Amino acid sequence: MNQRYIKLLIYFILIVLLNITSDTMFVRVDLTKSKMFSISDFSKDIVSKLAEPLTIKVFFTPDLPAPHNNTERYLRDLLEEYASHGNRNFNYQFLSVSAKKDASLTSMGNQTIAESYDIKASGIRTIDEDEEKIKYAYRGLVLINGDIIEKIPVIESTDGLEYKITMAIKKLNNKISVISKLDGKIDVKLYMSDSLIKMAPLFGIDDISNVPEIIENEIEKLNSKYFNKIRYKYINPSKETTPEIVKEIKENNIFNRSWPDIPEKKIKSGRGAMGIVVSYKDKKITIPVLEAIDIPIVGTQIRLNLQHTREFLPDYLEAVIDINQNIGFLTSHSGSTLTQQRGRGNTNPKKNSLDVFNLLLSGNYTVKEVDLKQGNINESLKCLIIADPTVKFSDYELFQIDQALMRGTNLAFFIDPFKEVPASRQMQMMGKKTDFRHIDTGLEKLLKHYGITVNTSYVMDESCYKRVDPQHGVINFYFVPVIRNLNKNLPFMKDLKGLVTMQAAQVTISEKARKSKNKKVFKLFSSSEKSWEVKENINLDNPKAIKIPDSESEKGKKGLAYMLEGEFESYFNGKDIPLKEVNEKDVKKVKESKLKISSGSKSGFIQKRAQGKIFVIGTSKVLANNLLDQEGTAPNSIFIMNVLDAMNDLEGIAAIRGKKQGYNPIEKTDYITKSFLKGFNIAGLPILVVLFGGIVWVRRSARKKKIKKTYSKVSVR
Repeated sequence: MNQRYIKLLIYFILIVLLNITSDTMFVRVDLTKSKMFSISDFSKDIVSKLAEPLTIKVFFTPDLPAPHNNTERYLRDLLEEYASHGNRNFNYQFLSVSAKKDASLTSMGNQTIAESYDIKASGIRTIDEDEEKIKYAYRGLVLINGDIIEKIPVIESTDGLEYKITMAIKKLNNKISVISKLDGKIDVKLYMSDSLIKMAPLFGIDDISNVPEIIENEIEKLNSKYFNKIRYKYINPSKETTPEIVKEIKENNIFNRSWPDIPEKKIKSGRGAMGIVVSYKDKKITIPVLEAIDIPIVGTQIRLNLQHTREFLPDYLEAVIDINQNIGFLTSHSGSTLTQQRGRGNTNPKKNSLDVFNLLLSGNYTVKEVDLKQGNINESLKCLIIADPTVKFSDYELFQIDQALMRGTNLAFFIDPFKEVPASRQMQMMGKKTDFRHIDTGLEKLLKHYGITVNTSYVMDESCYKRVDPQHGVINFYFVPVIRNLNKNLPFMKDLKGLVTMQAAQVTISEKARKSKNKKVFKLFSSSEKSWEVKENINLDNPKAIKIPDSESEKGKKGLAYMLEGEFESYFNGKDIPLKEVNEKDVKKVKESKLKISSGSKSGFIQKRAQGKIFVIGTSKVLANNLLDQEGTAPNSIFIMNVLDAMNDLEGIAAIRGKKQGYNPIEKTDYITKSFLKGFNIAGLPILVVLFGGIVWVRRSARKKKIKKTYSKVSVR
């Protein structure tokens, strides 16, 4: 056989063998800096330790336009990555499903399966023949572990997809563990007066007589997934008017309305209540199945939230049994609340609402509000958040915080140096609306003992948020620094590119803490070299009035956020243990009973903690709604949640979350470098092409001469 054909056959055999090998030994290299296309170690650990079979079913409509087709491709690669690191309990499958009614039998069958998991087709915008159209498609997945299900109903893009899937797997594992260990039943009580059935049409609501049956059916479905741990009860307040039921309706804020006689509708005066209370032990949540909404001009409208109730009933059940890890938020001394308070029941109308922060926090944690005036700090809390403290702490309350740290609760402080109050009338006439007064909460001495001081000042920075005003030009908000000096050495900080702070104070760490062999000090971020401090005569109402210091010596980097980790000694070590405050009535009772009020005892007192964490930032404004986003993809949101994950020893989650941020600014370079790169791109690249072409031409010419010379010798012979 000709040698050429033998070589060709060998090459063909090698190519076939190479393809067979690639099927069984697939290798992929992720060259992105944040490892965008590789799952994190935390995800690998989750799937490699699955104790029960887990199946992921993906429902995707084929042949979708960009970028949704890329999302499907990315999802396939991602699940393949999970499978390669998962154990035998991890499985996944893609089900092709069309949103069209005349689809194939297979697609129609998959459509039925998708609908059974409450995965529905959603609209996407497409351009077809220069015309914008809406195309309906399935883009969701469910995670199934026995009878328990988690789902991602709509996958809009690849952003944060690994984070969503891994957290869903983690939540599923937590749910199974918690439900199987429940000590008692979850009570679901539907309160519905049958007197409302006749009133429903007058409220603009369709027949509600079948609501009890619908809710009962939903509970039956859920009970099979909750190992029969749900106990359902239907209560008709029209027939059961016991004092206990009346009290329950009032305490749980259940919809309760009365009405006069309506002769033309043959309706007698009466009262009706409707709502669902989900409870487990001492925790309760009210679901407003029927609620009254005040609409300007129109008046009060009654709305039935039956669809919402059916859809989110599993979430309410999860909330009362604490599926997620607990995290504490100190409410008793804070000038902020986690939820928006409205109406006459709002006892603190001046408190700032941290709605978005609460939403982000509740996604991963069960938030436990802590009131030091009502009781002690629960020992189950891994982390306690102390944000926006405005009320002075007593020594006994400081003792509770100190001992919580000693017992194993890490502390996260978001402290403001000043309290904003309305300026005097005279100052307002001069254009200053707000005055800034130093806040003395008592936390200062506690933090100083741990080696931390929050300066009584605001840090101003030339690297700041800027706004272009048509009349005044560029306005520099020096009190809103844009942060680029980040500590990338920490795992939960490495993927962050920048942050924004507001009205932040410099945080300083004592030399003793820095030099301690038993403690590690991490500066998380600092302001730029062009920053300075303002301690008095603060006026933020007019950013134009803020003056930059003339002397460069007054400027420099200021540490704004620190984390301390290691050994902490109690502030009260060697001191008298403070007494719990008692009111006059309690003192009177003690005196009447002829008992003695005991002095502070060191029984159970903890002097030292070997391994603890304290996080401090000199502002609570970073938790405000205007600096966070509900999706959790903005740098500030990622930073806050990453820090709290680190405080709860969940750095692995932080590593996944950092991948999904959308803020990737171009690194700043000096003028010489920019000029060189610009010149190189304009002139350098063409010159390189010419040089490369010249080298190729010279080599070809030399080769031609060599060939010509060789054959000229042959012809002579």
